Amino acid sequence: MLNTGTGAAQTLVAGPSGNYLAVNLQPGQYQVTAELSGFGAGKKTVTLNVGVESTVDFSLGVAALSESVTVTGESPLVEVTTATPLSVVNGEQLASLPVLDRNFLVVAQILPSAAPMSNLAVSTRFAVTKFGGVADQRNGYTTIIDGTTVDDATWGSPVINMTQDAVQEFKVFRNQFDAQFGSALNAVVNVVSKSGTNQFGGTGYYFGRDKNLNAKNALATSVPPFQQYRLGGTFSGPIAMNKTHLFAAVEYLNIDKANIVALPATNPFAAQQNGNYPFTVTEKIFDTKLDHRFNGKNSLMVRYAYDNQLTPSGGPVNASGTITDYSRSHSVVAEDNWIVSQNKVNTFRYALLYHNLYTLPANFDLAIGRPSYSVGQNGVAPQYFPRTNNSFFDTFYINTAKHDIKIGGELTLASSNFEAHFTEHGSFSFTTDLPFNVSDSRTWPQSFTMQTPGFYNYKSKQIAGFIQDDWRLHDRVRLNLGLRYDIDTNLRNNDFYTLLLANPLYKGLDYFVSSDRGNDTNNVQPRVGLTWDPRGNGKLVVRGGFGHYVTRNRPWFDETAMDKALGSAVRITDPVALSRFPDINGVLNGKSLADYVAQGGVRSLYLIDNSYQLPFALNTTGGFGLQLNNVTSLDVDVVHGYAGDQLGTTDKNLPASGPVTAANLRPRPQFSQVGVMVNNGRSWYDAVEIQLRTRVRGTDSLQISYTYSKSILDGVTFYSTYSGTDRTPDNYSYNATDTPHNLSIAASTSLPLKFQLSGVFRAISGGPRPVSAGVDLDGDLNTSNDRPAGLPQTVGRGDVPSQLAIINAFRTSRGLGAVDMSLLNIDPVIDLDLRLTKVISLPHNRRFEIFLEGYNLTNHTTLYGGASAMTSSSFLIRTSALDARQTQWGGRFVF
Repeated sequence: MLNTGTGAAQTLVAGPSGNYLAVNLQPGQYQVTAELSGFGAGKKTVTLNVGVESTVDFSLGVAALSESVTVTGESPLVEVTTATPLSVVNGEQLASLPVLDRNFLVVAQILPSAAPMSNLAVSTRFAVTKFGGVADQRNGYTTIIDGTTVDDATWGSPVINMTQDAVQEFKVFRNQFDAQFGSALNAVVNVVSKSGTNQFGGTGYYFGRDKNLNAKNALATSVPPFQQYRLGGTFSGPIAMNKTHLFAAVEYLNIDKANIVALPATNPFAAQQNGNYPFTVTEKIFDTKLDHRFNGKNSLMVRYAYDNQLTPSGGPVNASGTITDYSRSHSVVAEDNWIVSQNKVNTFRYALLYHNLYTLPANFDLAIGRPSYSVGQNGVAPQYFPRTNNSFFDTFYINTAKHDIKIGGELTLASSNFEAHFTEHGSFSFTTDLPFNVSDSRTWPQSFTMQTPGFYNYKSKQIAGFIQDDWRLHDRVRLNLGLRYDIDTNLRNNDFYTLLLANPLYKGLDYFVSSDRGNDTNNVQPRVGLTWDPRGNGKLVVRGGFGHYVTRNRPWFDETAMDKALGSAVRITDPVALSRFPDINGVLNGKSLADYVAQGGVRSLYLIDNSYQLPFALNTTGGFGLQLNNVTSLDVDVVHGYAGDQLGTTDKNLPASGPVTAANLRPRPQFSQVGVMVNNGRSWYDAVEIQLRTRVRGTDSLQISYTYSKSILDGVTFYSTYSGTDRTPDNYSYNATDTPHNLSIAASTSLPLKFQLSGVFRAISGGPRPVSAGVDLDGDLNTSNDRPAGLPQTVGRGDVPSQLAIINAFRTSRGLGAVDMSLLNIDPVIDLDLRLTKVISLPHNRRFEIFLEGYNLTNHTTLYGGASAMTSSSFLIRTSALDARQTQWGGRFVF
């Protein structure tokens, strides 16, 4: 077996039944030769994609009849070895398709079930793409680069944006995946970086944008400032021919842009805050990879990736939402592949991930939150999250005539730090936009929160074991059997709570948590799939599967709990104290925060529940893949997913019934609100996913994806979000990420005179809009998610006239005007992006590409944003719009 790019060769000895196995091969073209004494040699050329298990069978004639047979082939159009619905995006597509952000997760939006997050009304910190319909998308998928995860421990999104010129290809496993994959509920994004070959080569490129070629945003009064340049390049080649190869890539991005604040005229803060607010985004990326073959049985790969992102939000300097995020990541992977015998291979991998995420506010002023706008210091910033993960993986492969078996395990030693400054200078929350008037209690704050800063460390060991068997029951039938087990040794941070319960300052804490907390040990995850090749020629496969999946813990959950408990944290709701606004000293009765708590002041807490478990999903799929002709295939899959133990927060310190008052005290009055993270959510996702693909030949390709889906939620979408009524939760509604229709078309074609035209068209339903009353309706002294009876937590889908009637009845009762039905309309995304490339051929297989790209060429307006509180003057009035038409130009030199 010969890799035609690197010259790396493997010699495999077939077993008694003619079986042989080669694992962990770099994607690319291979020449496979079969030889047996007395028979003519057989030779086949195949192309391997990432994560694809290709079967290459030989039928050798006797030497007298056939001395040599050569067959040229490619990776199969229809995957017959696995029941997993999957999609591959290869290097040609990455190089040719227009992608404004040059992010492989953005490219993934051309695939079934995937869609952009930018216009969906959910918490999307650093997340750009959604997969399926779980409650919290950061629990839904994991991103793997070169065999190791690069997921953020805080927000859950990937921390490495590898430059596109360094990505060989990537695959997305949708709703089903083998037992070797964990840490996700419905999708795995598996990326393979490029390797060097026996040929020296590389690229150098430039992308530029300018405001003069951009259209005006729908909510802007003028074209906002904008200028971008992106510089980068790659280099690859041999260090030792056929043995050692190097690949390296570097990229620098600088964007001078502006955030548009466009509050409606009805908003009392509009005149003060509206405008274009310039800010600068930068990103520095470096990737390098070394491949070395010690001999025919042992090889080594080492890859290093660096990503440094500076991402301000832009906005008024006094606004609490104006922050700057810093993300600096180092990822190192070392992998050794050892051919133990003709049917046994061992792969060992070590990975180091160091990530420092921190957020700084634009100001340190007293925080004041109102229904229509918030000013002052951001409630969670500044915050710093340096963390280090050391991970070890080992997988042993066994091949027999009937079975392809993988047995493996993983160990991650995780250390996460948190420097917290939550509401360190105080935060007042109002339920009205009316100016404060000490003589009018309706204008007083609803609550005051404050806590001291601190530094915390959380450590854990994440252990996993798995076995996967792909069993050839028959020439036409494959059975995929898998079993996985995961455990996090410090999931519930038991030692921390043991010390806390022993501290006399926390007397009464045992009402909420106990010292006998145990651990979540129930994460046994069986997986099964079946494929049937009814024609026996690999051109039609019928498939189905079921799997149990468990997501990962995010250390920020435990770090937040440590911060809230060990820091002196208060949440004051006493109207008499709040009437002293904005005098914090007066609210705290003339004491410092530490003295106020130490001398009996009511403390607020945030805790991890005694029985906290990792969220899980039960996914069932069934469908078929059909090769329509030599270059085209059609895949259709039906999906049903149920996700349980989704996360949310509830106040465990509420009286059994009725509002919290002096006559109806909290069970433990020495504490105020005691938020506890619990498994109180469920979600359902049903879909039909269709994908039509033509095989890429040079620059020519076509991929059409359509998903019809329904996503239902009975819970909340973020771990720290409270249910509207804690004692009687009523959260059943459409998920905010519900996008019933999702169509994408990605195509590329060659034109005369060495021009190339490529493009992406998307038409996606928008998501329903979350709403809340904006005031406390059930007396729990918390306004989060409170809603009038009968109103779901998202509106715009379902019985919309009834939703509008409930909203307007509530607003009328508050002396507010009725809203129009149009505000409940859902805004779809319709987008057309095109790239025109001129190729100039140069001597010695070099070329220069000049391209012009247009994004949102139809200038379609997609509005989103707006206040969700029904008491706001800006309730559901759109305050943001996706970018209007954008133009980008550039060039690439390829050698």
